[in-house]
Amino acid sequence: MAVKKLVSIAIAAIAGQLFAGTYTWTGAAGDGLYFTAGNWDYTDDGGATTSPAATSPGNTPADDIVIANGDTVSYNPGGDWKPSGTTTISGGSTLVQSNGGAWAEIRGALVLDGGTYDSGTSGQVRFDGTVTVRNGGALFLRGTASNSSLGSFVIETGGTVVRTGAWGGAIPLVMRGGWFECQGTLSNPNAADEYTSGTIFVSSGEFQPPSNTEFDLGGVDWIVRMISPRQNGVPILSGGSLTLFNSGNDGFYQMAGVHADFPAGSGATVTVPRAPADVYSRYFSNGKFTVAGATLTQAEFAEQIVVEAAATPTNGNASAYSTFRLAAVSAYGITSPSASGIGETSATISAFVSKTDPGATVYALWGAAVAETTFTKALSGLTTDVPVHYAFAIVTNGAVAAATAVKTFTPSAYSAVFTGAAGDGLWSTVGNWRDGVVPTESDTIRIDADCTR
Repeated sequence: MAVKKLVSIAIAAIAGQLFAGTYTWTGAAGDGLYFTAGNWDYTDDGGATTSPAATSPGNTPADDIVIANGDTVSYNPGGDWKPSGTTTISGGSTLVQSNGGAWAEIRGALVLDGGTYDSGTSGQVRFDGTVTVRNGGALFLRGTASNSSLGSFVIETGGTVVRTGAWGGAIPLVMRGGWFECQGTLSNPNAADEYTSGTIFVSSGEFQPPSNTEFDLGGVDWIVRMISPRQNGVPILSGGSLTLFNSGNDGFYQMAGVHADFPAGSGATVTVPRAPADVYSRYFSNGKFTVAGATLTQAEFAEQIVVEAAATPTNGNASAYSTFRLAAVSAYGITSPSASGIGETSATISAFVSKTDPGATVYALWGAAVAETTFTKALSGLTTDVPVHYAFAIVTNGAVAAATAVKTFTPSAYSAVFTGAAGDGLWSTVGNWRDGVVPTESDTIRIDADCTR
């Protein structure tokens, strides 16, 4: 019987460790201090609440913590803060470390759902769990930030994370909306980062993207002071939106062997601190930017790159800004193919080329760029009475942007030839005339079959 009793006691002790209670901030003591027990209620795992709590959560709470009444709670260190339960801050509330350089080692989940956590004077902040920031919630990291292999930041719509120093990618960023600000150099993005939506703002320092590998900017708006790839490094940028807001070095610091490349079909939209007329000379003629590994001639640039004036971005200090992107296959249209001046051995074919993207460029005979034009091509060396089939297509960055259906004309000394192909012998039937060309009164004609007019 004694053995059974010991077993029962051991099981009860384990159960008490598995089911944590919850500390809920009330602020009833009025001093705003985390370590004041009178500022908390405590609800145990059975649902019983003690108000006020007998103790504060302390610096190593295994229980959950809820701060939701809009107060500012000051953690004046009684040692490093090491919560292992879930800490939820909401309702405009704030938890801030004040005084002392104790570390914050947040081992459990941290949910900032309309509330703020400010690391304040903390010497180092370590995250072992997921930090979720949303709905007006905010996280301010003022110490050295690090994490274990378990930690990550999930920034959702309305969430803000501000890093007051450099960011080295130690913690994965999962951008699903919201705002991440780095007030220092942002380098070495984490391989587990997710860039679905939102904004990444590098307000000071530099953005150092990965080198010699394709880096997808995703659906995030990147607003950075400047790009500064590592020496002999070539970031390959695709997707997303990238803004270089500082005019110094044109927003791109070019060290030895350094440039940025945009692969064919990149889809990246880049805003730079220069007027549209200066984009080629400042970025492409000097090899700062390449497309599919190649430096563009001015003609290739005009053909492949769409450039438009842009508004001044956040923190912008230049007098003019431009946005450029690789011309998309949807940027052009081509219509109204026709043949004219048809002779026995020659003719002229044409089509109207238009732009469906306001910033697109249309070329006429690969000459000077114009907005819209009728493209014409003179043909010679044709054979009389041998049909010629023709069509037009626009190829942009290796893809067919637009094309017409195939049409046919037949070289001839005559304006129209009656073939009787429709079988009714009638002059007025279009199908009885070669290539569907019905003559007018001034045309010369040839009749190769019985005809009734």
